[in-house]
Amino acid sequence: MILLFGLTMLIVFGGGVLLATCFVHTIPEITENYESFMSRKNNGPSESEGLLGDDEKKDKVPWVEICVCIGLFITYLIDTLTLTCIHLAIFSATSPFGILLTLILEQDGLAEDGSLTIILFSAIATGAILYIVFLEILRTEPPAGINGLVQLTTLVAGFTLMSVISIFVGDGDLSEKANSIMYF
Repeated sequence: MILLFGLTMLIVFGGGVLLATCFVHTIPEITENYESFMSRKNNGPSESEGLLGDDEKKDKVPWVEICVCIGLFITYLIDTLTLTCIHLAIFSATSPFGILLTLILEQDGLAEDGSLTIILFSAIATGAILYIVFLEILRTEPPAGINGLVQLTTLVAGFTLMSVISIFVGDGDLSEKANSIMYF
């Protein structure tokens, strides 16, 4: 019983870490890359110079959020239409395949950093992570004797830990952050 309790809490803690990864790191990065992409796109020569105001109104559609929802929907659709074994096989193969495809695109110069292809892949992957957290980790019934409040506390602890790490590490330049913290 203690082992089951510990494993359940570790899974929920990991769910909190994944939530923080999505909401604190991945979604803001996707949004920033998308805004950068759109500003580069809009700064280029335009066929309709006089209708610039109309272009700005069209570009206010939340494409990043739509892609995250599409990733969530696609993963949910696959889950409901396939058997569990087939789903696990596809999901296990998709993650390394997506990483490999992204590496190939970035390495060969087919898609530079901040390109629409990379932004869309990141958004769909984020939707898949959110699916895992909400529909695979949090939806499952806790074993008998485990309070839902304990699960929530564990989830918040994982989210908080990852958020604090993200604040201190930032973009990966730990030495600069450590120096600024030590001198203040």
